[in-house]
Amino acid sequence: MLLTAAISSCKYEQKDPYKLIKRPLQTNTQISIRSIQAFDDSTIWATGNGGTILKSFDAGESWDVMTIPGHESSDFRDLQLFGKKKAIVMSIGSPAKIFRTKNGGKSWWLTYFNEDPDIFLDGMTFLNDEIGVAFGDAIGAGIPIIRTINGGNSWEMLDEMDLPRALPKEGGFAASGTSIRSLNDSTVVIGMGYPRGRVLRSTDRGLTWEFYLSHLGNNENSRGVYSMAFKKNSNESKTMIGLAVGGSWEEPDNHNLILSRSENEGKDWTIIAENAPKGYRSAVDFAPDKNLAICTGSNGVDISFDEGLTWKNFSKDGFNAIGFTPSGKYAYLAGNNGKISRVTFLEQK
Repeated sequence: MLLTAAISSCKYEQKDPYKLIKRPLQTNTQISIRSIQAFDDSTIWATGNGGTILKSFDAGESWDVMTIPGHESSDFRDLQLFGKKKAIVMSIGSPAKIFRTKNGGKSWWLTYFNEDPDIFLDGMTFLNDEIGVAFGDAIGAGIPIIRTINGGNSWEMLDEMDLPRALPKEGGFAASGTSIRSLNDSTVVIGMGYPRGRVLRSTDRGLTWEFYLSHLGNNENSRGVYSMAFKKNSNESKTMIGLAVGGSWEEPDNHNLILSRSENEGKDWTIIAENAPKGYRSAVDFAPDKNLAICTGSNGVDISFDEGLTWKNFSKDGFNAIGFTPSGKYAYLAGNNGKISRVTFLEQK
């Protein structure tokens, strides 16, 4: 009887649908990389501190390292690609700056400049090739929202009376450039940090906003929403699954309030406490065309094969940001000291 039970148990044990293989890449830089994006299977850009911008046209086998002359002290925490050589990069602190290139970084145009001593941009997203939205930490009673309607050639902040109302000292996190996401051509969702980890949601391209709770904030300065990701619900195509990750960068091994999940496009959120990621996480994303999600932080990488309901640790290596290729063939993990690794997915049958 015992032997039969053991055989039966082995027979129905399920394999993970994919085996992940992580390969370190050589970047020849020691910067802290905070944003990484792939335009296709071969074209990847990344940004970080020291005014540094990296680009690769061979799937990360080799990298060009650039700076924008005169802006070597900028801290570029987010980027957006529009082609192999067309990119926008965002520098966070005062003065906050956004640049655009159309020729692979040979020349750059300054398209936004804000020297308010309190300005601190946290991230940007584009709903299409023309309309983009960026946000920052609260200034006074409002959360700064800046918009472009011409592909990033110019940006304007909403009028003060139209800015989302802020809680006292409310801020976001510029950890990976992914605490703001566009769901479609009209909907933008923003995750905030201190004090309550609120979620801001706009359905008119960033002009007006509603507020919800991620439940990741608890009045600690280091907690809230660090990153979000959304995908169509595999069981109900008319809805979208949302994931928000957090924790505390000051206590990376603390497993409390790490991940929250939404099944209605970011309106209502539920904390996932069992089989959750193993500590502070600064980035999360869904793989295109795969029922797979990855999140990462300073103490490791976790993976989910069920739309974020359960997680298992994949690597103890720490990273800051994630970028999938649009095809889903590769994921790129980027972190401190110029560290980038490429992850491939082998289907298991």
